Amino acid sequence: MCKSTEMRSTRARLAPQRWVARTGLLGVLRQPDFLRLWSGLTISLLGMQVSGLALPLTAVVVLGASGTEMGILGAARWLPYLVFGLLAGAWLDRVRRRPVLIASHLGRAVMLAVIPAGALLGWLRIEQLYVITLALGSLMIFSDAAYQALLPTLVARDDLVDGNSKLELSRSAAQIVGPGVGGWLVQLVGAPLAVAVDAVTFAVDALLVATIRQPEPSPSSASTERNLRREIVEGLHWVFGSSVLRPIQLASMSFIGANAIWSTVYVLYATRELHVAPAVLGLIFAAGGPGALAGALSAGAATRRFGLGPVIVATHGVAGAGFFLIPLSAAAGPLAVPLLMVAAFVGGCSITLGSIAELSLRQGMTPGRLQGRMNATMRSLNWSMAAAGSLIGGLLGDAIGFVPTLLIGASGSLASTAWLVISPIPRLREAPESAKSE
Repeated sequence: MCKSTEMRSTRARLAPQRWVARTGLLGVLRQPDFLRLWSGLTISLLGMQVSGLALPLTAVVVLGASGTEMGILGAARWLPYLVFGLLAGAWLDRVRRRPVLIASHLGRAVMLAVIPAGALLGWLRIEQLYVITLALGSLMIFSDAAYQALLPTLVARDDLVDGNSKLELSRSAAQIVGPGVGGWLVQLVGAPLAVAVDAVTFAVDALLVATIRQPEPSPSSASTERNLRREIVEGLHWVFGSSVLRPIQLASMSFIGANAIWSTVYVLYATRELHVAPAVLGLIFAAGGPGALAGALSAGAATRRFGLGPVIVATHGVAGAGFFLIPLSAAAGPLAVPLLMVAAFVGGCSITLGSIAELSLRQGMTPGRLQGRMNATMRSLNWSMAAAGSLIGGLLGDAIGFVPTLLIGASGSLASTAWLVISPIPRLREAPESAKSE
């Protein structure tokens, strides 16, 4: 089938869904296959919020990890993006994305189950956490890129903001419920056993994705005629050759690298300097959920009112500024916990709103045959910076202390907004039909 015929076929397949997606508050949730994708993601996101608190607490409280060890643990999570993230993106454009999602979710369920099993058998060590985290990060590359590339095949282009908003609503709801549940479980059964919840949710997610009925479009026939190296180069050129995607990528890399610096020592700072209990730490993490919910709910109205570009720039700057509340909590005394909750709320709202606008822009301007490479390219470079930032943050935490490290990370996060301010992004109201390579 030629490209034009396949595009017409895709538009014809999605056209009847457009009026359905815009009917009522449910929007794209009225589409059964999107509902299955959304339901699975919602469940696994809830589990990820639980393990997102339980896994670092396993390292800090159970295994007594130092700042450097937490840096290595953080780097292990993101290192796979540096090693073969770009390869994964090119490969995803050669295959159907749904089987990749199913296999990666099942793999993550198995790896997470190893942690509580190791704790019960008495052989859990920090080195085992390094290996498990490295495996989880490797599988996450494929599942996350496949999710983002699969979505445009399930909903119409004009419904991408609605679809991404629904997915982010799930993320925000998980942030509200998950950390509180995680903190309660950690205090009740211990951090390692609380991780088992995430293993179960990934297995359920895989099952729901397997029930999607809509046939997935065949990979581009041209992909079999090119080698992976050329496809990787094409993905890099698509991102960095675009006057729109390039500044977004540079800002994201800087922002995520700086965030990794302060977030590496965050749990250490909260538990060892502020003496925050696991249940209270869960409530602090959960405060980001209402913020994320507000960001997701306001995404449609905000992007229509101000445009995609201005929303991306504004939310990026607000998030960076909000992170300064974290080191300031060291001097807040009894107000430290409320201040950390405010920081979590501001970060959740601004990052979620900005992520919806950015992802909708990226998906809307990228042709289907490049969706996998575009998403994997940008995520690979972003999380490679997180690996470097984690190592830097862990070393700085041991060398100069937690509060100075938090200040350095927050400063870098705010400064990263400059890449967007000096670009065409502030003037961009909607996704262009095609990117211009320059």
